[in-house]
Amino acid sequence: MCIRDSAYIHPDMHHVLTIGSRSSFSVFASGYAAGVAACDFLLSFLAKSKVPNVSLHCFDSITTLPVSAQVLSRFVGQATLAELELYNVDLDDNFGHALILRSTTFNLTLECCSVHNGACEGEALAILIQGLQSITGELEVNGCWIDSCIIAATLSGDNCHLKKLKPTTAPSNNNSNTNGGGGGQLPPIIWMDPIAQSIQANNKRLVELAFGYMPISDLDLAVLCNALASHATVTTLDLSQAQSATPTATSIWPQTFWLQTIVQLIKANTALQ
Repeated sequence: MCIRDSAYIHPDMHHVLTIGSRSSFSVFASGYAAGVAACDFLLSFLAKSKVPNVSLHCFDSITTLPVSAQVLSRFVGQATLAELELYNVDLDDNFGHALILRSTTFNLTLECCSVHNGACEGEALAILIQGLQSITGELEVNGCWIDSCIIAATLSGDNCHLKKLKPTTAPSNNNSNTNGGGGGQLPPIIWMDPIAQSIQANNKRLVELAFGYMPISDLDLAVLCNALASHATVTTLDLSQAQSATPTATSIWPQTFWLQTIVQLIKANTALQ
C-alpha cells in the first residue's frame, strides 16, 4: 500500500521506503512482500516516466532495498536515469548485480549506507565490489559505515569513478565486518593503510576526502599524507571532525604533530586547496 501525506497510519503498517524525485512518495506496508510489490510498482512507474533524479531512503524496519532484483536491474539500467541517491540502505549482492548488468551512465551517491550482513564475505561481497567498481558516472560515498577492504577495493578498480569519499566510524574493539545498518550494531573500524594505498594508486577521479568522527592515530595521519603527497586530483582534505587516537601525556604534542604533517603535505602537493 502506498500512502502520501496521510495524517493517519494504521499501527500495523511499517514505513518501508521513501522514494523522492520531483515528488516524494512514502511506502507503508504490513509485510516485506507487500512492500516489495508497492516499491516495484513505483520504480517501474518512474522508469517509464523517464524521471532522471531519484532518491531512495530506507527506514529502520527495512534496511535492504525492498525491490525485486528484476525491477532494480531495469530501473538502474534505464537510459534516462542521471542521478541516484541511496540513504540508509544496506547494500547487498542484488544491488551489485544490478550495477554490473546496467549499460548506462549515472551518478551514484551513497549516504549513511552500510553493507548487509549477508554480503560481507565470499561471492556476495565480490559481486557488490564489482558493481561499485563498474560505476561509470561519478560515485560519492558520504558518512557510510563500510569496511576498509570494500572502500580500498572500489578505489583500486581500473574504472573507478569515486569522486568524493567521506567515511565515518565509531570507536570499537570489534575488528569485524559488523555494520551499523538496521540492527543498531557498531560500524566497522576504518583501517587507514589499505585506503591510503588505494588512494595513492587512484590518481584519476578522487577530488574530496573527509574523515568524520574518526579516531586517527599519528601513524594513520602520516600514512594518509604520504599517499596524498603526489596526488594530482584531490583538492579537499577535511579532518575537522577527526580525533587524534594517539595517547599522549599532553594535549599540545598531537596538535603540533598534525600541523607539522599537514604543512609538509601542503608543501609537497600543489593540487590541494
